[in-house]
Amino acid sequence: MTSTTNANDTIATYLADMVALNDHIQTVLDRQQKNAETSFPEYAIIIGKWRTALIAQKEGLQARLNEFGGGGATGVIKQTVSVVAGVAAGIIDTVRPDFLSKQIRDDYTAIALDEIGYQMLFCTATALNDSKTAELAKTYAAQNAGFLKECQMILPQIIVSELNKNYEGIQLSQTAVPATQDMVRDVWGGKK
Repeated sequence: MTSTTNANDTIATYLADMVALNDHIQTVLDRQQKNAETSFPEYAIIIGKWRTALIAQKEGLQARLNEFGGGGATGVIKQTVSVVAGVAAGIIDTVRPDFLSKQIRDDYTAIALDEIGYQMLFCTATALNDSKTAELAKTYAAQNAGFLKECQMILPQIIVSELNKNYEGIQLSQTAVPATQDMVRDVWGGKK
């Protein structure tokens, strides 16, 4: 086996990992979007955008994987799908109809897992001189970074909404949402 073959196999394994992970996350998002549509429609829109992006990412990853000779549910994907899906299931597979804020926390965790996967794919592809796969990973990582930010910005609104329902009669601070959003921006070095 040549070193090029080994490099291609390594990149194909990372691509297959990402296809499997995105497939699993998409399944979870399908269920969660229905819950969000009734409890907080603004978040349902974010889930819908992320789900659409995940489908496109999965198709792009699969197309690139096919260029390495890995196809459909055969080859490398079969070897990795159970491992990746199992890890993802332990993190995000619980739908929490009572607290949308906890669902968002779980979604954020899934996005972060997907994001770090793209970082690993980018680094691996770059190290192995595969600029096409590296560019794909960079594009998808940038998309995920946007969804992470959207989750961070909407989460305080949802928490306060839930607190309003659960603590009737208690005057909640009107500054909680903007203060939390400012804290997130400060922590991540963003501008107001």
